[in-house]
Amino acid sequence: MSFREDIKQIGIDVAAGVHVWRDGCVVEGHRGLLEYAPEQIKVRRKKGSVAIRGQMLSVACLTRDEVWIRGRVDTVCWYD
Repeated sequence: MSFREDIKQIGIDVAAGVHVWRDGCVVEGHRGLLEYAPEQIKVRRKKGSVAIRGQMLSVACLTRDEVWIRGRVDTVCWYD
């Protein structure tokens, strides 16, 4: 089983396109990064944005459709 399949099995689907697990999260359908810091990564989405807040956050993988974030995720906030 691949890492990605593992994550999708144990992760929590917080909202359409955002999956959170204990050591990170993935945001699907992004339109780029708005903010990048070890305590917060803010991602632009088609409608609004989402802020991932936590500790030691980093972008593990950035593809055309997904942003994979590693680190301890404490909160996920959506903005219009």
